This record gives sequence, C-alpha cells and structure tokens, in this order.
Amino acid sequence: MENSIPARRVSFPWRQPPLHWLDGRPGMTHMANALHLLFPPGERWFARAGHRLLPHVNDPKLIADAKGFMGQEGNHARTHDTFLAVLAAQGFRLKRVSEAVERDFDRVGRLLPLKLQIAVISGVEHYTAALGRMAFERGMFDGAEPMLRDLFLWHAAEELEHKSVAFDLREATAAGYARRVLGMCIATFGLVVWWTVLGAILVAQDRETTAGEVIRDLVRAHRQGKAPWATVARAFIQYLRPGFHPSQDDDLHYARAYLAESPAVVALERGD
Repeated sequence: MENSIPARRVSFPWRQPPLHWLDGRPGMTHMANALHLLFPPGERWFARAGHRLLPHVNDPKLIADAKGFMGQEGNHARTHDTFLAVLAAQGFRLKRVSEAVERDFDRVGRLLPLKLQIAVISGVEHYTAALGRMAFERGMFDGAEPMLRDLFLWHAAEELEHKSVAFDLREATAAGYARRVLGMCIATFGLVVWWTVLGAILVAQDRETTAGEVIRDLVRAHRQGKAPWATVARAFIQYLRPGFHPSQDDDLHYARAYLAESPAVVALERGD
C-alpha cells in the first residue's frame, strides 16, 4: 500500500548560529536546545518499539502509516543529533548527559512491556503534536535564526502529519483505558523531568547569561503565550477524555502549508 506519510530526508546548511539563536532570548533558546538532546534517543526508541509491533498489526493502511511514522522519526533523530556538534562548538559539554539520556531510553525499552511502551509513546506523540500546533499558532520561532526556524517547524509539521499513528498502533495492539492513562502519566513525568533537567544543564553551562535572566525570559514567554506549560496541561486533560482521538484536532492545515514552503523540503523536492 502507498505510504501516506512520507519520510523526507531533508538536510540543513549547518552554520554557527548566535548563542541565543531564538530571537536573542536565552530562556526560549535553551528550552529549544534541550530538545536537541531529548528527541534523538526518544525517537530511536519509538522506531524500535514500532518495528516490534508491526507483526501484530493486521491493517495494511496502519502498517504503511507506521512505516512512514518510523521513517520520519528516524530523520528527526538524525537531524537533531547533528546539531549537537554545533552546541559543542559553542562550548557546551554535553557528551555525558547525551549518553545518560540514551541509556535511560534504552532502559525503558528493555524493562517496560511492549504494550506499555506503545502506550507511553502514544502519550508522548500527543504532546509533540500539541506543541507542534502551538509552534505555528503562537509564532514560537519568530525571530529565530532561519535555518533553525526551518528545522523546528519542519519537525513540528511532521509531528502533526503523523499525530494519529502511535495512538492507532496502541488501539490496535494494546487497547484499554487504564493502560492508556498509565502510559500518559509515564510520558508526562519523563517529558517534564528530562526537559527541565536538560534545560537547566544548558543554562548552567551558558557563560553569557544568568539563571535570573533565563527565568525573566521564561516569565515573559508565559505572558506572551509562548511557554509550553499551559499547552502541556491542556493536552494531558484532553488525552484522558474518553472517546478522544488525535484526528479530532483540526490542525493538519498547518503542516500542509509549512511543508509546501519549508526551504529544506523545497530543496529536497527540487533535488538541490
């Protein structure tokens, strides 16, 4: 069956961005930089779990969508991984913490039953879709260095594009409301803890800002509606509603519109 979720192997013209590349804002920059550390091991885990689940799926369309989902996640992991060299050139010492995150996801993949793993992944994917929509609706990356703006918005668009796949995989292989809730609780704890820890490590290693400046920037972001906390809280409540399905959110137009104009995607389609 034709894959309706294409895995676009885009590339970006890496160059050294300003230290605070997101509109000169240290708090917003380090929240985004923390995702460069968090996404790759998480997305590799998603792909491993998905491959293990495929033999238990009978729906040809879901199998095709799952393969597209795993391909997109693999490209996201590869792309964010490459940015770690940029952070290292800026003076950040991240090898040990990056390895710690990788070990943590490997541990989750070994210790959690596969049905619970897909329940956790489904919860995480709901968060990434909610944050992707927020990136477009709130102009999260307005004023950012252009290449990094494109990277994050390309990623956000693809999260919206495949937002239902992990949920549908869970329904097909690990249905049940109790497991769904448990998976979402584990996903919430892991996301909040690791995102906070990684952001704090980056701030601690930034010699050009202070914790006070970062806190003031994040308070400003909250007032502007650009901080993620309210979106995360709303997404948590929404996901627990009986009868919820990701397709109920009308936000795919953001993905289609951006993927049609993304410099990296346009270059790929032209063969540049």
